[in-house]
Formats: sequence, C-alpha cells, structure tokens
Amino acid sequence: MYQARALVVKLDFRLPERYNGSMPPRRWRALFLDPILTEDTMRIQLLSPHEGEIVRQLPDAQRDHVTGRTPMEDLPHKLDYLNPDVVSLDRTYPLPVRFRWQLSENPAGLYARLHLSLSPDFSKESMLPCQNWAGAAENLLLGTRYYWKVTFHQGEKKAAESDVASFVTESQPPRLIRAEGLSNIRDLGGWTTAEGRVIRQGLFFRGSEMDTHHRLTNHARHVLLDDLGIRTELDLRYSSIGSIHESPLGPSVYYALIPTRPYEEFFLDEHRRSRLDIFALLADPNAYPVYVHCWAGADRTGTVALMLGAILGLDDNTLLREYELTSFAIWGRRTAKSSFFVPLLESLDRYGAPEEPIRTKAVRFLQETGVTEAQMDSIRRILLA
Repeated sequence: MYQARALVVKLDFRLPERYNGSMPPRRWRALFLDPILTEDTMRIQLLSPHEGEIVRQLPDAQRDHVTGRTPMEDLPHKLDYLNPDVVSLDRTYPLPVRFRWQLSENPAGLYARLHLSLSPDFSKESMLPCQNWAGAAENLLLGTRYYWKVTFHQGEKKAAESDVASFVTESQPPRLIRAEGLSNIRDLGGWTTAEGRVIRQGLFFRGSEMDTHHRLTNHARHVLLDDLGIRTELDLRYSSIGSIHESPLGPSVYYALIPTRPYEEFFLDEHRRSRLDIFALLADPNAYPVYVHCWAGADRTGTVALMLGAILGLDDNTLLREYELTSFAIWGRRTAKSSFFVPLLESLDRYGAPEEPIRTKAVRFLQETGVTEAQMDSIRRILLA
C-alpha cells in the first residue's frame, strides 16, 4: 500500500522596497506580474502623418474665404460693438493634427508618450497628451517641419521607441488658435506683404477678452502663457478703466490699457493720444509677443490690426479678408461692404486718392497723427522676416 504524501511549496514573495502600499492595483500588476517587455521584442509603427506629409490646419470655410472662392456677402444688420450679441457657433478653431500608430504587442500595463519637436534630435520637445494608439496637436506654426516619435513605457522603464518621422504644416494663413473658453484668436503672422516679405509668426495675436464675457480656462491659460508666450496684453476697452488693473494671465504679463474706438471713430482727434500710445507700444521689441483684444476681438481690434497690417505692407485684398475672418466667430458677420466698415475706408480717402492702396493712405494718416517713421520702421523690423 502506498501512502500519499503532500508536496508543500513555500513561496517567498517580497515586494520591492519602493512599493509603499499606495500604488494602484493595475500599476502594481504591470510592475510585478506582467511580462517584462524590451525594445528588442516590441515594434512601433507610425501610421500618420506619414513621412513628409503636408498637413492642413485651416478649415475649408476659412480657406475658401481667404483664397477668394467664396466672397463674404454682407448681411444688413445694426452693429453695437460695445454690446455684441452671440449669433452663431464658434468656427475660429484650427483643425487638429492627428497622430496614429500601432504596436506589435498589446500587453497590459503599457502607456504611450507622444513627442513633438522642431529638431530631429528632440533637443527641445513637447510631450503631447495621447492615448495608447492616437494623439493630437493644435496651434502649430504654419509652413513648418515638425518631427515626431512615440515611446511606450512599463512603469518607469521604456519598453519601446519608434523611429522618427516628420511632417510639414501647410503655409496658408491665417494661423488660427484654439484656447478653450476664448474666441476669435489668430496670429497675424504668415501673411505675405505686397513686396513679398512674410510677417513673422508668434508675435502679434488678436482675439477676444478674457475676463468678462469669456472664461479663461486652464487650457486657455496654458496656451497663451506656455505655448504662445504672451508678454503683453493690450486692452482696447473703455469699460476696463477703473475696473481692471492687471492681466488675468497673471503678473508675468504686462497689462496695457489703451482704450480706443473702431472704424471712423478711430480717426477722431479725441483718440489721437490712444493711437500714439498703441503704436509706441507696438514699436517696442520688448513687448512681444502681444495679445490685443477688445470685447469680441472684432471691431476695435480689427481696426488696430488693419492699421498694423498697412504699416507692414499688406495689400488691400489681404487686409480686407483678414478683417472679415471674424465672421467665423460667434459675434456675427463682419464684411468690408458693411455700413460700419465703409466709413473707415472713406475716412482713409482723405489721406490719398481712392484708387491708392489702403496701406499708403493708412501710413499717411498715422504719420499725420504723430506716429514717427522710426516707430514704423521698428515695427517692420520686429514683425517682418
């Protein structure tokens, strides 16, 4: 007769010293139970954007407008720029650049990191939020080559790294900016002047206010401070006098309150001091990057941006189409044929013949105001490539 014997195996399972009992169960499993993966056993395939692809950020409606495929027709309505009404959905956001990739293995416990850089050695890079198989970027520079790669990690250990791929963003302006809670933000950079020079990107931004009728979200704060690097906020609102004393972006941003009026009112003598102060500020290289706004970033901001574009040498078509881009914001249509914009053009006609370019008449007007040639030359040196 055989006597059964029990086989007892004693397991000594000790947790590493770095485990303090607070680690989530899934992370604990990834560190101690899941198989250890290495770069030799895993492969990451980058799917899109593919190498050398030209990537669009400008939506079709804005593209058709700035290229002249769909002229902006005027809608007769009374404009109250001091109390603009929200009349449409916000269509001022850019298209995101979407990234996709795949992994040869699909084990639990891995997480991805999406790396984006302007240099192939990733000496300076951005880490973009992503899921394990996809990610997105926004607010990228126009006409610029970007490099990207993906790494997968298991705990603190890098398990796999992809090859490096690159893509080029399309050069067609405008460069639209998405900042959650705000509206109508765009970079004046990217446009080509009548003499063939290009306005530098990342220096002059126009948009909505941030503290009254819009909400400055954490995302918007990150975009304006970290991504765009705003150093100066130029507020054009009279309503801010006595009520706002510093930028909602914080003390690192210089707050310049220089109230003015739009359209033909901009030409009145009572606003001469404002005109001088605005362009003195814009002639200071230490002020940039600048964020300029009124309430909607449409009328007062649009008037100042048009004058600045004239100093830089933009042709009539570009000046008018850039102004009309506000029509894609929430504040209703703005067109060069409107009853409130035509008087601005008529005011400029006092400084030259009707057939002369807007830029020529606007520069004469600003010279008569007292904006010096040295200040305008400084603005051109700062903003023109």
